[in-house]
Amino acid sequence: MSLTEISRPASSRMDSGQSLSHHPTDSMRRRNNREQQPKGITTQQKLHQRDDYMRRKASLDRIIGFLLLVFTSPLILLLAAIVKCTSKGPAVYRQTRVGKDGQTFELLKLRSMVRNAEKPGQPVWCSTNDLRVTRVGRVLRKLHLDELPQLWNVAKGEMSLVGPRPERPEICVNLADEIVNYHDRHRVMPGITGLAQINLPADQTIEDVRRKQILDLRYIEEENIWLDLRMIAATAIRMLGISGEVVISLTRLSRREYLNEQLASQCRNQQKNSAGQRSFESVQPSESPRFPR
Repeated sequence: MSLTEISRPASSRMDSGQSLSHHPTDSMRRRNNREQQPKGITTQQKLHQRDDYMRRKASLDRIIGFLLLVFTSPLILLLAAIVKCTSKGPAVYRQTRVGKDGQTFELLKLRSMVRNAEKPGQPVWCSTNDLRVTRVGRVLRKLHLDELPQLWNVAKGEMSLVGPRPERPEICVNLADEIVNYHDRHRVMPGITGLAQINLPADQTIEDVRRKQILDLRYIEEENIWLDLRMIAATAIRMLGISGEVVISLTRLSRREYLNEQLASQCRNQQKNSAGQRSFESVQPSESPRFPR
């Protein structure tokens, strides 16, 4: 070290050292950027990715729905002819349902019940061994083949392949009175199949709908391409007649543990809010108001 450097004040040497920090390396820049990011950035990124996926999903649904409709049209025509020949009434019927953001549309479905199965103003859900279901209809329902015409709704952009099942407007009004935040399920496009349908049997009471509501909202939180692909695969496997329990195990789509936790939490909240009210777990199916499927 020269005499000049020794004689230079310490403050000058410090200034020289500080000047080096004005030119940080790339690694230092990346570290500083990470430290300056808000703590909630990961959650925000996930929400952005989910919203972006939902936008792209709408376009993909229409394309895939159209292709599947073309591919399955011979089967749909064959099934429609069988329905027409084995029972009186139209082979395919239309029914008004509630879609995304509360918009209504005409849902298509292969008829599985006798004609005029419901009396005007007296809608009822389909029950186990329902006498209104035709012999052909039982097979269609078991294999979910009665839902195939809804590919037309998907191709039109009224439905998605995967999402909460759509319900009739008048029934939605009744369900909204019974179930808190029921209309939250209408934030996304309704689907031909869904997480609730894969995990639970067909609705017969309000409590069945309450359980499915929990899984519908869970799907909206989890929605991603991997989950959708597994549900489409699960539905296709079930259409081959394979047991639902086997399908759920193979595709790892069981959400029953989560469902039980949510039901228990709701029960505790009800007991806290009103000790005199019965929890929904104690309500018998026969005591529950009945609305149609």
